[in-house]
This record gives sequence, C-alpha cells and structure tokens, in this order.
Amino acid sequence: LKEQEETFNLLRKSIHDYKHKLLALESLMKNKKYDNVLTSIEDELKIFADKAFYINSGNNTVDIVLNSKVNVAESRDITITVNAKITNEIKIDDIDLSVILGNLIDNAIEAATKENEEKYVHIQISQIKEMLVIKILNSFSGNEISYESTKNNSELHGIGLKSVKHIVDSYNGNFTIELKDGCVIALVTV
Repeated sequence: LKEQEETFNLLRKSIHDYKHKLLALESLMKNKKYDNVLTSIEDELKIFADKAFYINSGNNTVDIVLNSKVNVAESRDITITVNAKITNEIKIDDIDLSVILGNLIDNAIEAATKENEEKYVHIQISQIKEMLVIKILNSFSGNEISYESTKNNSELHGIGLKSVKHIVDSYNGNFTIELKDGCVIALVTV
C-alpha cells in the first residue's frame, strides 16, 4: 500500500507539472513564439523517451511487481535496470513469485538508498524451460550482509529473506545471497 501511495503521489505530481507545462505552451502560442513552442515540445518528447517505459517481461505478475518497484527506485534517485523475459508457463505460484520479487527488490532498493556514491539495482529474470532464474544486484559499500532488519520497527521487519528462503525451499529451488566486489548479489532458481 505504501508503494502504491508513492506511485500515486508521483503520478499526481506529474499531472500537476504537466498542467503547468501546457499553460506555458498555451501562453507561448498566444504570443506567437512558435520556435519556443517547438523547442519545448522537443524537450518534453526527449524526456518522455528517456523516462517513459513499461516493463513487459511476458508474465503479468512479474510486470506488475517490476513496474511498481522501478517507480520507487527512481523516486529515490537509484539507477535501476531490468532485463526480464519469461512466460506465464512457470511452476511457481503468482503470490509466491510476488513475495520473492517484492522482498528481494525492496531489500536491494533499501541498501542502495543508503549508498553515498553510486546507487544502483540491476534485475535479471529469465526462464530455462519451466525453471525461473532471478538475479538481483545492488550497490553496497558495507563489509557484510545483515540478515536482520535495520528498520526502526524491527519486529515487523527482517522476515523478508526468511520468507524468500522458505518459499524457494518449498519448490526445491536454490536461494543464495552474497557480497562480491562492492555489490550484493541475490540469486534464486525455482
């Protein structure tokens, strides 16, 4: 719900800003400053081309989770890249898949948010026959990975990785998380 609220607020802000841009364009048109109008439209189209994309992995559940998380990461100035190509023909339940992706991406975003230098999250999701492979990398300058929550309300947090492990184990899959060369790498195969 918190992420949906953040996404909604970003959308509201975008609509508000867009209205003001339209008013500025209207003023330029009324004053016959056509070159300025054209420049403004070209600038907006460039911004739109750079920012506006919708992840289409081939799996509806994955698309919903990824698009929501991309918005959250971008709102926190985290560079996020996604390479996801799968089908709906995988053996994992949609709810379980949402829990795995949601927890791993939330952890990656939370860790990257704390970085002072480069903040990034890279997500790779692929499929080999019916087996799903999820690999998430995030920037991390610490010395060790903590499996305990760093949030204030720790009794309500810190169960994400345990939940991921439990779900992956229930499918006889594998889950690893390691620190390597200044990044955390979480890998799930189910």
